[in-house]
Amino acid sequence: MTMKRIIFPILGVLLIILSTCKKKTEDEYSYLLNIAAVLGYDLDFQSPVLLTSKGTYIAPQLRNDFLYLGNGATILASIEFNKNEQISSEYIILSDVVYDLVDKVLPQATAGGGFYDYDFINVIDSIAPYDMVSNVGFFIFFHTAPVLQQYNYEMTYDSDQAAAEDIPTVYFRAKENGKDDVNKTGVFQRICAFNLNNFVETYKNSENKLEINIKFFTGREDGVDIYKDWKHNPLELIVNE
Repeated sequence: MTMKRIIFPILGVLLIILSTCKKKTEDEYSYLLNIAAVLGYDLDFQSPVLLTSKGTYIAPQLRNDFLYLGNGATILASIEFNKNEQISSEYIILSDVVYDLVDKVLPQATAGGGFYDYDFINVIDSIAPYDMVSNVGFFIFFHTAPVLQQYNYEMTYDSDQAAAEDIPTVYFRAKENGKDDVNKTGVFQRICAFNLNNFVETYKNSENKLEINIKFFTGREDGVDIYKDWKHNPLELIVNE
């Protein structure tokens, strides 16, 4: 299996769905496409596993990949399994899996939620939550730029923000990774994962729930940083207990 850097061309809204299912005519196989997953390992099965919001999948196909990806790696996976060949009532054993590696970033507490790295000044058109798996949040970012342009992302929050009292605000920013100055400009999406474990522990409420308000960087005017609120604020995150 080859691993490739994740690139999202202009595929439209349909490829932002959390999963898509279809069946072969013999009704034996099921498929899930582009599901967010965190890589783990099950000692009983002696096999890598995919932790997803839809459940845990045993992935023996990733034994070699696990050696360099490592525990906790974040991926987008398309999977296949034969419903008639399952030997476990708890987990589903996969017959095939292909994936793309997704960058994982640690949120940073900063003064007022400001910049952690001042190079993160590229425009984000909009943002959409993709999935939440084991306190790792997957987010989609939309850009207008040359269509093969890659980005890194940062997430910050106010270090003085009171814990578990009010809805915390998080800030997302982008930085060009390399430079695509050859291809035609278009609208496209990129994905990044954020390890929210420490953030969740600090800001979840007494009911073990977490809501956040999202702001994302859209540029500068007259030397002033401009942020846009996510239109569906606040976002409720499903957190591990």
